[in-house]
Amino acid sequence: MSNSVNPSSLPPNNGKTLLITGLSGYIASTIALLEGPYQLYASRISVLEVPDMTIQGAFDSAVQGVHAIFHTASPVNISNNSWATTIAPAIGGTNSLLNSAFTHAGPQLEALIVTSSATTASNPSAPPGAILDEASWNIVALATANEQGDSTPPMVLYRASKVAAERAVWEFRDQRKPPFAITTICPTYVIGPPIHLPHSPSHLNQTLATVAKIFLGYEIEAAIGSGQFVDVRDVARLHIAAYEAGPAISDGQRFFAIAGKGSPQAMADLLRDMYPERAAIIPTGEPGHDYVRVEMKDGRSWEVAYKEEQEQLEGSHSNSRPLLRTSRDLVTRKYGAHKRNTSEQSEQSLDSFSWQYNFVTQDTLGITRRD
Repeated sequence: MSNSVNPSSLPPNNGKTLLITGLSGYIASTIALLEGPYQLYASRISVLEVPDMTIQGAFDSAVQGVHAIFHTASPVNISNNSWATTIAPAIGGTNSLLNSAFTHAGPQLEALIVTSSATTASNPSAPPGAILDEASWNIVALATANEQGDSTPPMVLYRASKVAAERAVWEFRDQRKPPFAITTICPTYVIGPPIHLPHSPSHLNQTLATVAKIFLGYEIEAAIGSGQFVDVRDVARLHIAAYEAGPAISDGQRFFAIAGKGSPQAMADLLRDMYPERAAIIPTGEPGHDYVRVEMKDGRSWEVAYKEEQEQLEGSHSNSRPLLRTSRDLVTRKYGAHKRNTSEQSEQSLDSFSWQYNFVTQDTLGITRRD
C-alpha cells in the first residue's frame, strides 16, 4: 500500500506561514502535526538549521515572511548543572529571536507565542491553598541561582532559566512595543504521547520516563515540582488557540496550562487500575497519597483531583485531557510479540520492553480572557 498523500485530501492552503523553533522537540513537534487549519505535510515544511540560537541574528532569515512564531526551543534537561548550560542559552535564544522578529520578520507578522512554564509563577513560600495567577512570579529560583551560581541545584537552575527567559520576553514588549502580539504559554509538568517515537522507552524525555518506569515496575519517584500535569496535545492546541484568538484576547497574556494533579503515585494507582494483569508489577507505593480520588460513573474508573490545601494555579481548562486518558494514551495494551503475556512479566529494563503509542485529537481549545 502506498504511503503517499493524495493532494485532493489536503486542506486548502490558508496562506499562512508559521515558524516553529525547536521542531524536533516534544512540544514543538506536537504543534506541527496537530490536525486543523495549520496541519502540516512534508511537502509544505521547510527546515532551517540554526547552529547556535543565542547568536544575535541567528533567526534573521528564518523569521522573514512568517505570520506567526512559536518559540519552543529552550534547554529542558534538568540535569544541567551550570548557569552557562541552562540560564544563559535560555535568555540568549529568547532575545535573539525577539530581535530578529522585530527587525526582519516584516509587517505581516501577527503574533509571537513563547513556550514558558508554570514554574515561573510558583512560590515556595506561598501559604497553603494559595492561588497563583498571571501576576505571580517565582522570585526565589532566580535569586537563588544568582546567589549560588553553578552550585545551584539543577532543578532550581531550570526554574530560574524559565523565569529569566520569560522576564526577557515581557521586558522586550514593554521597551520595544512591537507591532505584533506577544503571548506566553505556561504549562505545568507535560506528559502524553510524543510524536517522535524513540526506539526504546529509555530514550523518552525525563517527564515521560516517569510513566514508563512505573509501568515497568520501577520504584515510584518523587513528583517533579508540584505534581500538576497537562497533556502535551492540549499544550500544543493552546499555542494555536492563542494565535487564532487574535491580539485583542492574547496580546500581553500569560496562559497557564494545567489539567490537574498528576503525581507519580497517582499515575501508579491509575495504571494498576487500567492494567489489572500488571498489578503485581506496577509498584504500590502509598495508594491515594497526596491527591484525591474522584470516582466516575462506571464504578471502577476514577480521576485525580486537588486536595484543598494544595497550591493551585488559575488557568486550568475544562476541556483538557484528564490524567487517566493521558496515561492510557501513552501506555497502551499493545505489546511486542515476545511480551504478549504481560501478567508474567517481572521488572524489565527500559530497553527490553516494546510498546506502542496512541494518538488522539480533540476539539480545539478556546481561550477566555480573564481581566
